[in-house]
Amino acid sequence: MRFHLHPLLLTSVVMLASCGGGGGGAAPTPPEPAAPLLTAIQAPECIADSAGRWTSMPAVGQPDTPAPPIRRFYLAARYVGPIDAPITSNFGQLGATPVTNFDPEAGVAPKDYGRWQRGRIDGNAGSTSGFQLKCDDFGSFIDTGTFAPQPLRGTGPHAAYFFDFRDPSDPQSLGQLPPVYDGNVDTDFVLQAQVEIPWLQRSGPAEDPATGALAVAQVSLAAYLRDSRSGKMFAYAVMLYQNRAREATQVAQDEEVAYVSTPSESNEFVTMAPDSAGFSSSTWTGLRQYSVHVPQAKFRLALARVNAFCALAENRARPFCTSTFSSEPADYQLVAFGALHEVFTGPQNRVSSGVHFKAVGAYRSRPQP
Repeated sequence: MRFHLHPLLLTSVVMLASCGGGGGGAAPTPPEPAAPLLTAIQAPECIADSAGRWTSMPAVGQPDTPAPPIRRFYLAARYVGPIDAPITSNFGQLGATPVTNFDPEAGVAPKDYGRWQRGRIDGNAGSTSGFQLKCDDFGSFIDTGTFAPQPLRGTGPHAAYFFDFRDPSDPQSLGQLPPVYDGNVDTDFVLQAQVEIPWLQRSGPAEDPATGALAVAQVSLAAYLRDSRSGKMFAYAVMLYQNRAREATQVAQDEEVAYVSTPSESNEFVTMAPDSAGFSSSTWTGLRQYSVHVPQAKFRLALARVNAFCALAENRARPFCTSTFSSEPADYQLVAFGALHEVFTGPQNRVSSGVHFKAVGAYRSRPQP
């Protein structure tokens, strides 16, 4: 797993119980706790023109081309070949079957799908991997049978819908990165999105570590976090979907950064909001709300685990492990965040996977007074 680089309207409901005369009524039902206060670090953006928001990395060792926009959401397709061709029909459907289940021109006449969709060729999901981008929605369909395989290490063909706070032309921009937390000890860091995953097909031999047989699709929310003291980064990855059993929490590395990986369930690294969907190994249609909280106590534990990982003999010399990460949440800045759709295959396997994201955003949350 490699991560290159609308706010949910929460309301509280007060339930009032009536009291009968003569003292025989039921005790009043206490009000539900007030929903936490959300403050946007970066709210979802409604993209009105997709020009300049597409970038691709066709092969290992190449840069993203063109360079991603500065401080804007963009979609990067990597290791799937170039995505230079506008797709001029509704790519979200393959006949009557939903592939991403996102129609960027729904309700619009006349329709102009080519403004919002890109692929290797102008075709449907039977002939090309394809990507969609309009307002705060994006769709991604990756089929490993539509592009040549490449030797990849620590990553797979993927689409990343991300927001990067850095300006590569301005070194001073690192000093302007937003803090992950404010000065309140009760503040959580929050990632939110709405997601549906309507399509999966896989073929080839069954998974077998001995032969390298593999056909896996993954969907995650992720964030890059920078220690302002050392300048080093690590990543938080929260897996929403994988077409096999959930994996345990872990700290690992992808040759570029160390990262904390967790399924979307409350555990030692994250807390899922009460109204949030959780991890799934099955596909579904219809957007589900995800709201992932990282309380500061859990962030501290993650930092301790990352430092322990970096202290291992096999990791000490890695560039992202050559010094200790700060243990203070207040020292961390948000570098980039977003959603990741990634697939992994063995030499004889094929996998195709379609996803639809909406309203990806990063927030701080604290209890109401």
